[in-house]
Amino acid sequence: MILTSWIRALSHKLLRRRSLNRARRQTGQQWSPTMSHVRIAEALEERTLLTALVIDAATFTSTAGTPGVNIINSTLDANSDGISDYDNLVIASSDLPISVSGTGVGIKINLSNLTGLKHITIDNVQIVGGAGAQGISIDINNVALESLTVDHVGVTTTNANGININLQNIATPAGADVTVKDSTVRSTGVVAVNTPATGVQVNLGSTTKNTHLNALTFADSTLQGIGVTSTANATFQTLVDQAAVKNDSVQDASGVASGISYNFTRTTVGDLRVDDNLHFRNLAIAATNSPLNAVTIDNNTNIDLASITATTTGISLAATSTNAVGALRSDVTNLHVAGNTINGGQAANANTANGIVLTLTDSNLGSYTTNSAGATITGNTISNLSSATGASVAMQITASASAAFVTGNDVVGVGNDLPLLL
Repeated sequence: MILTSWIRALSHKLLRRRSLNRARRQTGQQWSPTMSHVRIAEALEERTLLTALVIDAATFTSTAGTPGVNIINSTLDANSDGISDYDNLVIASSDLPISVSGTGVGIKINLSNLTGLKHITIDNVQIVGGAGAQGISIDINNVALESLTVDHVGVTTTNANGININLQNIATPAGADVTVKDSTVRSTGVVAVNTPATGVQVNLGSTTKNTHLNALTFADSTLQGIGVTSTANATFQTLVDQAAVKNDSVQDASGVASGISYNFTRTTVGDLRVDDNLHFRNLAIAATNSPLNAVTIDNNTNIDLASITATTTGISLAATSTNAVGALRSDVTNLHVAGNTINGGQAANANTANGIVLTLTDSNLGSYTTNSAGATITGNTISNLSSATGASVAMQITASASAAFVTGNDVVGVGNDLPLLL
């Protein structure tokens, strides 16, 4: 077993605090706690000490029916009282990478209705999944996680997503941090007919509580596709304060570009950033009844449409509202698209390659009350677009507003029945 440096540091800090408290009692400071006070304080201090279940064996082997590493409620909660015996779950090695291979899922974590678990870390692991089996499968429901980190991980799968993260009803008050960084994930084949496998797929949902992420980050990695789908039932709302794809190459092992997609339904997004990435095929953002407070797409140097097999747009944002009024309308308050290079590939490509396309349906672009709000699209290079029908577009904005939208588009201090804002 290993004890990670941050756990050691916190333990030393608490032990030092305990020593200082004892020294103060011995030097006779004015306040003198009773024995009951001391026992209560020490009990609280013991509860503050972090406990970690650390899994660090050198090798694991999966079978078709048994994951290489299998974490379920009873792994963390031996007496089944719904309270985890550990604050932290760590699957990591401080030396050579952990090797997980076989015919099944590499690492499977399936937890629900559990309190006390705060952090999950998977670090320095190499995984080869079986045919049709995911490399890492994480299903968590009603657990108030503070962080989920996948770091320095290599995953190879066939006909399955490389990493599949499903987070439901994660009602962490300050929001959970979900991070995939410094990793390489390859996923070839399809998960269903006409549905390619994705390097990393994240699904968020709110059915009994509002799922809340402080940050969802993909950084400094090579991933064969990134997909995010976020939904909520009619009485709930998923919250994503920050979402980022940064300094990534989204491509397969031979360098063929893959895509990035965000699909939001009843989800409020504070700040969505896709910037400084080295290579990807396309970015598709779709928001339905989902406010997008800020979207930044900057300095992506190689948006590469050369390998498309269907009509594809380098950067697309579609905002649709079915709520005529109310907070859950897909208004895009701030949009910044700058310094990107979109290459349609070759003129002979039989499939339509577009540059930048915005589609707004009953959704404002900008704000009637914030002067600095709106859209900036500047300094992008768009070239070599192609179309078998001649209908390729470098840049297109389409907006439409229903009568119900205009009737409900009222802003205090500005006016009523306002037109859709561009």
